[in-house]
Amino acid sequence: MVEPPPPPTISEYENYNTFHLIGDEDQPRINEWTGQILATEVERLKSHEVSPVTVDVVDMNVLVKGKKTQINRIVFKTDMSFKEVTTVLISKSIPCEFKPGFQCVTIALYLRGHVMPMLFPYVYKTRLRKRAGKNNLKHWVFINRQFEEVEHSISNLITL
Repeated sequence: MVEPPPPPTISEYENYNTFHLIGDEDQPRINEWTGQILATEVERLKSHEVSPVTVDVVDMNVLVKGKKTQINRIVFKTDMSFKEVTTVLISKSIPCEFKPGFQCVTIALYLRGHVMPMLFPYVYKTRLRKRAGKNNLKHWVFINRQFEEVEHSISNLITL
């Protein structure tokens, strides 16, 4: 039985440019670094009696829509539907010492009916190109293993 192809993704629309920010040679080092950041954040939240759940990231990239809108796109290793996300919290950014211009934030997603946040690290380049402006982390696309894409926009940044 042949499976049908996945539905078109936002990155396949012709008015978007996709930028994969991390090269293969840097991936193991970035994984180790972000793993340490995530573990520190989990321990910090546990000290405040919050028990977060971490979720694995398969891929992350930035889409540029038009001249300035940067959309942070993340593919997760989960079947959970991101339609249930009600709140997106972002930690303070941490500069990447070995990859200038890149930073890491920890993202906490709160889902409808759940008190435990889902946490994951997100590495991004602060400025893709001069005319595209700075990434304000306000536009997101979350994708699960079922290729279900859900867009979220943040009007007010709230830090973890």
